[in-house]
Amino acid sequence: MIMMKTCIMLILIYYFNNVSLALLQANLLTKHYKELLKKMHKMFNGDEVLLNINEYEYPKTNETLRQLHKQQWLDYYKCLKEIYADIKQDRIIYPSALIALEGTSVTLECQICISPLEMYTTSLEWYFNSSNSKSSKVKNTLHDGKGIVNSPDNRYIIMYNVKLEQAGAYWCEVGHTVGSIYYLHVDSNMEPVNVYPDRASYILQTTMMKNVSEYKLKVYTTWATWSSCSTCDAVGIKQRYGYCTVSLLEMSDHKSFINKRNKLPCKSRFLPEQVRLIPIIKNKKIEIMRQYCKKKCRKDVIFEVRDNMGNILESANNSAGIFSMIQEMPKPLPSIARNVIYEKHNKKIKLVCPGNLNADVPIVWRIDDKIIIPSHIKSQSNGRIHINPQMQILFESLKFEDANIYSCSQNNEIAGIIKLVVVGEIEFKLNHHIILVGAIVIISVFFIIFWKAFKQRMRYTMH
Repeated sequence: MIMMKTCIMLILIYYFNNVSLALLQANLLTKHYKELLKKMHKMFNGDEVLLNINEYEYPKTNETLRQLHKQQWLDYYKCLKEIYADIKQDRIIYPSALIALEGTSVTLECQICISPLEMYTTSLEWYFNSSNSKSSKVKNTLHDGKGIVNSPDNRYIIMYNVKLEQAGAYWCEVGHTVGSIYYLHVDSNMEPVNVYPDRASYILQTTMMKNVSEYKLKVYTTWATWSSCSTCDAVGIKQRYGYCTVSLLEMSDHKSFINKRNKLPCKSRFLPEQVRLIPIIKNKKIEIMRQYCKKKCRKDVIFEVRDNMGNILESANNSAGIFSMIQEMPKPLPSIARNVIYEKHNKKIKLVCPGNLNADVPIVWRIDDKIIIPSHIKSQSNGRIHINPQMQILFESLKFEDANIYSCSQNNEIAGIIKLVVVGEIEFKLNHHIILVGAIVIISVFFIIFWKAFKQRMRYTMH
């Protein structure tokens, strides 16, 4: 009887184990089958054709991404078309020679075409080789900061408030591909410039072109883009710079010293010296076109967080420097540059704004809260103080009352502060003959004292 119960128990245990295993396998198969059907449904409905794919490479049914994807390819083919049109049949990419006045801004664009397939897998870097470098193989990586601003994709860089030491070669690289090289020449602002205050003189100047038949050259002015208005909600000034440029009258097949896109700045070191010394080229000055302007101040940028019903949950005034915790970390603004200058009385001095807010905007000078108007300060000082076209304050002869705190601003924001201290100078006018006679008298006195002391000592010794 006991044996029979034991056998029945074993049969029941075996049966229930098989049933549980079968049910478990059925559940797993059903789950796997449902997932497979779900994937097949997505495939046939166009929601997902490929798995584990970058959405920027295949935008699926997202119409916004599709348009972005299409535009990226159109831009890529347009870039290739422009590059091939530029190199023509020679298949040679010539470098570009640029010139900039010290304190102005320069924009450099990378000439490498990057396809959308490589856009998110490769990195673009900018490099620099100084004109003072002894080796052309030295390259320094360019980073944001000190007046250099990179675009989000590094396609171009903007250099504000250019310095003389920034002259040199610039180029971009993507992997093993090297872009066209820019040779930048920074000109000092010691020489006078021509300023055109109205539109008529500007049009007259742009149409003027002089030919140098001896070298088959033409000399003209290349104008930079307009700067932004110097202030907002009030009448301000905008300006642009014109630089002397030479190019060939006719493009020829033989090699010439002008092979950098058929134009060179007149002061470029790549232009032969005998050409730079031609009177027409040598005497041509840097030109500035200046116009009055007025623009509206930008409105405050408000970042808001709303719920599904449209109610405002959070508000942050980004223009006032207030940001939400869910926003990305904002880029820090350039710090205010400060400088203290000590100069002697009656000396000649030039005040240059020590800072820049990474903006191509003319400088506005202030003493306390009062704006320095160039025409007023020149007339009030009888020409002793004036502001040159580069917006630098020039003192022909310093006076003690010129000591003050000067601030320079862009877009109504302070970019730099200069504290000017005027010190007195005491001059001693000495006659060399008087100095010689005085030295002889002093030496004679010491010799007489020494001789009397020596005689007195000899007398005591004898006694």
